[in-house]
Amino acid sequence: MPNDTLNTIEAREQRLRWALLLRSWGHIPTPLRLPHERRDCDETNVTKKPKFAAWPDFPMPSEPMLRQWIVSEGRNYGLLCGERSARLCVIDFDNLEAWEEWRLTAPAEAKETLTIASARGVHLYVTINELPAHKLKMAQGGGDVLTTGAYVVGPGSIHPSGATYRVTNDYAIRRIESLDEMRLPIEKKPAPLLPAHQYAHRGDVALGSAPSLARIAGVVDAFRAAVEGSRNSMLLWSACRCFDEGMSRSDVIAILLPVSLALGLSESESLTTIASAERQERRASSPPPAQRGASPRSRLSPRERQQQRRRGR
Repeated sequence: MPNDTLNTIEAREQRLRWALLLRSWGHIPTPLRLPHERRDCDETNVTKKPKFAAWPDFPMPSEPMLRQWIVSEGRNYGLLCGERSARLCVIDFDNLEAWEEWRLTAPAEAKETLTIASARGVHLYVTINELPAHKLKMAQGGGDVLTTGAYVVGPGSIHPSGATYRVTNDYAIRRIESLDEMRLPIEKKPAPLLPAHQYAHRGDVALGSAPSLARIAGVVDAFRAAVEGSRNSMLLWSACRCFDEGMSRSDVIAILLPVSLALGLSESESLTTIASAERQERRASSPPPAQRGASPRSRLSPRERQQQRRRGR
């Protein structure tokens, strides 16, 4: 459990109250893992990570479910960001210096919203009509703007260091038209982040160019619509298309595995199918025997082969 000496019944009940309040505002809580639920011997900060691999598609939990997770089991909880979660957007200041620098110049009304002190910095909660399509980075390592495809550890939870995610300003969450109203020092180049159904708990996944991202989005949407009896074959097709785009195996797993689990396929079955797709693409990209002595430049990459097919060669 998160820091047993601090995770008292009173602390859990307080955590539950915040989770239920945020749920009543339309924001989706999701349970986080317990310390013994480590999935890798070297894994750290386990109690900040989602219990379920398919957390981006997690439904709104009931009050008894939240009580079981938070009070009975002593778990932390996270809150989904983005459109599904009442358009929640969390401004995550990584350190107090970045927070203080912004606070000195920000409009007074921008600061009148739910504010949480994290272990090192500050979380500022807003809901946005013009929701950013992906996570944004603040300048000079000041932090991130979390939106669709991200989650934040909820108030009342306990950080692995022992610090509590503490409410410092209990205003209702402010609704704004666009992020411009917050006057944040946003980097010009956004950090890559996929839509929720293409996002996995391991972190951000960079796909390269916008056309590539759009093609992958179409592939994943087609997989999500697979009916029973065709899900495994659709996973194979989707994985082949992703490998054909030049993606790495880890990125293909990160994008397709959460969708596969949500559709009811097992993790082992899904990973086996993805590995099969990778082998197929390797065979397809191998030169015939007469070309195996050719120079590397004469061999086409998966992306080059795809471009040739599109040109009708």
